[in-house]
Amino acid sequence: MSKNKLLIACVTMSSIFFSCTKVGKDFSTDTLQVSEEKQQKNIQFSNYTFEQQNETNVTGNYLVATKSGAIALSPKIELNQFKTAAPFISVYGVFNGIALDEENIKIAFAGSNDGNNWDEWISISPNHDADAASDNLVFNNVELNKTAQFVKFKITYLTTNAQLSSAKLFFFNPQITSKEEQLKIDEEASKVSAEREIVETNGTNTSSAVNPALCAKPNFTTRGTWGARAAKSSPSFTTVNFIIVHHEEGSNSSTDWAARVRAVQNLHMDVNGWADIAYNYLVDPNGVAYEGRGGGENVTGAHLCGKNTNTMGICMLGGYTSVLPTNNALYTLKRILAWKCVQRNLTPTATGFHVDRTIFKVSGHRSSCSTDCPGTTLFNFLPTLRNDLNVNFIANCK
Repeated sequence: MSKNKLLIACVTMSSIFFSCTKVGKDFSTDTLQVSEEKQQKNIQFSNYTFEQQNETNVTGNYLVATKSGAIALSPKIELNQFKTAAPFISVYGVFNGIALDEENIKIAFAGSNDGNNWDEWISISPNHDADAASDNLVFNNVELNKTAQFVKFKITYLTTNAQLSSAKLFFFNPQITSKEEQLKIDEEASKVSAEREIVETNGTNTSSAVNPALCAKPNFTTRGTWGARAAKSSPSFTTVNFIIVHHEEGSNSSTDWAARVRAVQNLHMDVNGWADIAYNYLVDPNGVAYEGRGGGENVTGAHLCGKNTNTMGICMLGGYTSVLPTNNALYTLKRILAWKCVQRNLTPTATGFHVDRTIFKVSGHRSSCSTDCPGTTLFNFLPTLRNDLNVNFIANCK
């Protein structure tokens, strides 16, 4: 972004007021950087006074706990009004320190319109797509209300092992999808519903005149339609032998799913430092499928904790720890899986050795990595899904 579009603002943190300074490549940790889309904030815990509860304190450069169950509340972080309308404000970033994992620490965010009345706490979900590291905790998108002007976070220590030294937080406005592009997405959602109804009414083994081509390549909402950023580098390609199912771990409702895809891409590019969005394809609860990483079919993604070769990744937008995806979303997932399995002659219920273990040809993320993804409920449903693919889709395509 050109310099004349960059605005600098000050932030009041608790009772401390920091002066405005021009932000260069290595921006001040005490300055909020504001642009039309993004706000970025570096927090050094040694510089800030936290509201301390249950024996938490700042020692040297670290925010620490003296007993398990300790809680620390941050001061308010004030957000300047975004220049363009937002469907929601996406918060994502990374906490740095020692022994930062889900067994030792829990972090949650809350937003507020006025700095006094706060929305409910939203727990962060650690991002396990990259290689695990005990000195940082990368977290997935947290969605704040689009009118939020303040944010704070709560740190709960599950043990006394974790120590926090700093955090880099991003506050991102994905902007509202244009009416023209949203119309295309809505039309695709209607087509998915109509196609699923045909299949449920007539069965998957009816004549091709009635039944859709269940194993043909599905329609994908293009990167241009959902508003993808250009990749940082040229893609690499692989031979797909395994298909990995993920979930986003975000809210299951949204007024703008394309904006959610943009938020995921910015997390992957800005925080993880990857060339592009990690997944090959994404599916929203309306059953709309989105083209993910650019380059076409068989592009190598970044979704499987460093073990991406010979895989394809599909992300189900939303969180599926306690519920299943919608019927439309599951139908589209099956369509993508059936297409790729037939193309690559893969049997979903078969297994194979991948890098360091044996997994199913259609597997959940947790089968290869230390993560709860794609959510317990969806993961437990995968055996049923694999059998359905074999019996009702792939068997009728050969």
